[in-house]
Amino acid sequence: IELKRYLVNNCYYSTSLAKRIRRQAFNKKVNGYIKALSDNSFVVVAGGTSNNIKQFRKSIERIVSKDSPNANISNKNRTTPVKHGFTIEDTVSDKKSNSDQHSYIEKYKKLLPKTC
Repeated sequence: IELKRYLVNNCYYSTSLAKRIRRQAFNKKVNGYIKALSDNSFVVVAGGTSNNIKQFRKSIERIVSKDSPNANISNKNRTTPVKHGFTIEDTVSDKKSNSDQHSYIEKYKKLLPKTC
């Protein structure tokens, strides 16, 4: 089992890009996550068999080169464990939806009748 961390620079991060990478991780049987960073970069952490990780790396390169041809991917080994499955973490839309959901909950709490 290999654990890798890929830092992708000079690439515009979007939810559709993250979903394409998550789909490739599922198809290649790779676990991990993708996390957006500031200044047009993001991190992909992956864990799986060495063959699956190599195929997944090629998929990331192919997807990223379509969106931004001058992006570069740096590779680091990882030693800490990776959660099972592949998730998309800390996206702007997730934070927005959580705050929107919180405001709806507060709104409907006010509408409920008070009990003793």
